[in-house]
Amino acid sequence: VMGDTVNLASRFESANTMYGTRILISEETRRMVEREMETREVDLIAVKGKSDPVGIYELLAEHGKLKPEVEDRRARSEQALGAYRRQDWPVAEGLFREMVEKYADGPAKTFLERIPFLKKNPPGAGWDGVWRMTEK
Repeated sequence: VMGDTVNLASRFESANTMYGTRILISEETRRMVEREMETREVDLIAVKGKSDPVGIYELLAEHGKLKPEVEDRRARSEQALGAYRRQDWPVAEGLFREMVEKYADGPAKTFLERIPFLKKNPPGAGWDGVWRMTEK
């Protein structure tokens, strides 16, 4: 089996390890399952060898069956991602740190590791928030 879909699925396997997640899906797949499954946005990435960004989402639960603590984690994640994309590093760090301390959240750990690099190498005013993966 070959093609972009298979290539992307392979990259998602690597991304699961990087983000400490179990199941990541694309924006396209999220749209297909949004009536059946609860998800949360994890990041916007460009995989190695591709320039177009892909939104990645974590599957959380069946639709309508989200536990309160998971709903809280999803809400905090949305706030933290917003601060991250605005390059509001202190707010993003604080929110991601809370998520790690309260939930041992894998994606939040990844962002906490990434933010010091971005602070030293500011992406600039036109930054699209995309993390460009350099490894397969």
